Amino acid sequence: MEWITTTFAPLNVTDITMWNQLPEHQPSELEEFDAVYIGGGNTFNLLAELKESGFERYLRAFVQGGKAVFGGSAGAAVLGRDIRTVNHLDRNDVRLTDTQGLDLADGHAVWLELALWDATNWPTPAKQFYGAAGAIASVRTSGR
Repeated sequence: MEWITTTFAPLNVTDITMWNQLPEHQPSELEEFDAVYIGGGNTFNLLAELKESGFERYLRAFVQGGKAVFGGSAGAAVLGRDIRTVNHLDRNDVRLTDTQGLDLADGHAVWLELALWDATNWPTPAKQFYGAAGAIASVRTSGR
């Protein structure tokens, strides 16, 4: 909790509620919040939990209602159109087959934590955009 409090303090955000287990909450509880921050972890596990709990639909409605959703690392990736962009980072131990994200990034997929050491594994669009450097990229996926 200290990290999130320190991170948002410069923005004068002081009323923070932390949820660690979605199954312990009801999606209707989101109504009391102005914004949601989704943290990191394994992207496949996170998306599976969002889909299984129904929070995926409610987070979309939350944004459509004019509220904000932010994400860090895996939390950012699930906001994109598809999470296959993290195949080089995370293992799909939950055997998630529907990798479509929440699509809250205007049709873009979110690329995470690309470093020089893994640049040889970057998809062609990222290589063309960043060359040999870069940290975070957003790339429109085909078919949209």
